[in-house]
Amino acid sequence: MCVSFPLPSLSCFTSTSQIKWHNSKMANWMLLIGAIATVVAAKAPARAPLYGIAMEAASAQLVRVSTSTGNLTKLGHGAHNELNAQGLASIDRKRAIYYVLDFNDTSRAPQLIGFSLKAPTGSVVVDITLDLSELAFVGVGQSVGVDPLTGHVIIAGHDSTVQGHHIFYVNPHSATPSKVYSIAKIAAPAVYLLGGSSAVDWDAKVFYSIMVLPPKLAAPAMDASTWPVPYNASQISRVWLRPHGGVSLTAPAWYRAAGFSDPPPPPPPPPPFSVNLVAVPFSGPDSGKWTRIEWPAGKSVGTLAYDDTKKELIGFGEVQNADGQYAKTLEAIKHTGGDEYSFKTLGEVKGFSGEMGPITTVDSVARVHYSLLAPPPKPWKTSTGCAATGFPCKTNTSCCEMPPGGPACFTVPSCADMHGAPDMNAPFFLANLDMDNAEVASRSPPICSIAANNCPWSLEADEIQI
Repeated sequence: MCVSFPLPSLSCFTSTSQIKWHNSKMANWMLLIGAIATVVAAKAPARAPLYGIAMEAASAQLVRVSTSTGNLTKLGHGAHNELNAQGLASIDRKRAIYYVLDFNDTSRAPQLIGFSLKAPTGSVVVDITLDLSELAFVGVGQSVGVDPLTGHVIIAGHDSTVQGHHIFYVNPHSATPSKVYSIAKIAAPAVYLLGGSSAVDWDAKVFYSIMVLPPKLAAPAMDASTWPVPYNASQISRVWLRPHGGVSLTAPAWYRAAGFSDPPPPPPPPPPFSVNLVAVPFSGPDSGKWTRIEWPAGKSVGTLAYDDTKKELIGFGEVQNADGQYAKTLEAIKHTGGDEYSFKTLGEVKGFSGEMGPITTVDSVARVHYSLLAPPPKPWKTSTGCAATGFPCKTNTSCCEMPPGGPACFTVPSCADMHGAPDMNAPFFLANLDMDNAEVASRSPPICSIAANNCPWSLEADEIQI
């Protein structure tokens, strides 16, 4: 009888002695394979602790996040009267401090808060008021990162003196924790991103952030003095609100006395701008010599984290498929020398399209990328209900609806041509992606939604002990 095995040196046997000998060899191979499997299993890295910030009644609350269920466990009593923006957090892994850049509703100033990740866990160990301009919304144009080797906290924000970005650091552990050490000032148009996205390569001493910059023009050089100043949205809100309710169509006396017209003027048109990845060295001879990293054709990223194992940035991008729909991708950006960077698509993120702001982090040892994601939105459907609303559709328009919303007319040949819109009640999941190929390793049960306003405002994995 002739028997074959998918193992080396085993094929077809004719004698009993040969069969016994090869069976013995096969047993050895099986033992060897079992030993290898045991070694591999023993070396599989454990998941690092995952932390986040939850907002509760105008308080920033440190939480421990279950990597499997997404459940939040409160740590400590939080920091009161603190307002958050998405993604403005970073961990000092050497000193076990979770930093968050927020806005104190009492002092009316930006605040750097540090929560201890050691006993007593969740206690506030850093509380620094920052001399930083706050625009119409909390956290607009701001980002934050930590160099755990020095303990310095690097911050980027709006600077009215340069009408652009100011990148600086503070040393919370010094005798003058609120002292600002300037790294770079970058003149830029008065357009700012809501939701900070940054990362730190602490070995190379480079701070990365996604920023608004003037367009890259050959000539003539852009004159920053001609750019409009940031528009203060509070000028409108203070005009229309009456002390006893309702709205006023006439600007109050104090507003007219300040020289404003009645009604308030609309905001100025945005100046020309581009959104770029910026690299800012923060130590050594090149400190402050920032670099604009150009996106390759068809590529960009909207979130940032640093893969300390492969020494590269990682973040979400997108690709347009043949059907015209956009799909979420995971992108890697690696410094290849000088001002040069390589871009690589790691894979397409299947089953998700919605993203809860720039709230991402990585466990580069266990090779996991964490984020809050939602499935693709529901498709628009053809409806016959537009006429009943009193607004029948005109020629070359279609009556479409996306339940639970009502019908409306759109200038499209067919409702199938409408790209989906986000469902405010749709759940978000804690997605665990493989950092090397973007495959969904696992996802939690639904943990939050936009409508419920109960999602964490930041996530950070305490991945590497330094």
